[in-house]
Amino acid sequence: GQEGLDKFHLGHFDLAITDRAMPELNGNQLAAAIKQIAPNTPVVMLTGFGNLMQDAGDCPLGVDVVLSRPVTLEAFRQMLTKVILDSPG
Repeated sequence: GQEGLDKFHLGHFDLAITDRAMPELNGNQLAAAIKQIAPNTPVVMLTGFGNLMQDAGDCPLGVDVVLSRPVTLEAFRQMLTKVILDSPG
């Protein structure tokens, strides 16, 4: 998580994809930090907990879309379409 945030500071990204469970900085913390730096950057959480999170209506602050692992190509395409259409500008 911390390594991802460090790399995010170094460039411009059209999309950020994170896991939920990571050392040092978890996915919830990373998503919130990314939104502070670049509020218009879509953040996707790709996690093995995705189905549980979706069933519970759990979408962490800063996360635009939660996807379950393993992800299908069709689900990934739908996510890309959603974040592109919902993205400002």
